[in-house]
This record gives sequence, C-alpha cells and structure tokens, in this order.
Amino acid sequence: MTFFSLADWNTEIGKLLEAYKDYLLSHIKISRRQQFLSIEQSFLTPLPVEDYEIRRYKRATVQKMDLEEHPPDFSIHQIAEHENIGGANYYK
Repeated sequence: MTFFSLADWNTEIGKLLEAYKDYLLSHIKISRRQQFLSIEQSFLTPLPVEDYEIRRYKRATVQKMDLEEHPPDFSIHQIAEHENIGGANYYK
C-alpha cells in the first residue's frame, strides 16, 4: 500500500486496529475488546477535573558537622513543609 497523506495512513491503521481488537486470543478464547468490556472497563475512573501539577523536590543532605543544606529560597517559615522520605530530607 502507498499512502500520500498522514490522514490516509491513520485511517488505514484505524481499520486494522479494529480488526485486531476483535481477534480472538488463543489462551482465553475471547477478543481483546470483550476482555476490556467485561473485565477492565469497570476499573477505569474518570480523569480528574483539575490540571496535574508537577511537584518539585530538592534534596538536602546532612554534613559531617550535622548542619543541613537548605535550598536557596528556603526560609524559616518553610520548616513545616519539611518531609523525611525514606531517610532522605526533602523540602517542598
């Protein structure tokens, strides 16, 4: 087959994908579509309404003199936001 546009190529892939989803799996004798509808679809939940916010961590290490390094923008008011995760100190 020869495709002259990305849209034509995507259309053909869509047709082949539909046939692939309806192909019977040999070990369970049902199609991928039937497996999804009967088992997996009930586990899906709607996407959250809020946008995902990337959380950034900065690692603080303890020096030999037991002094902690703080991020450059660290202030005394941020101590409440300090977390100890798996033995490592993180600041939000």
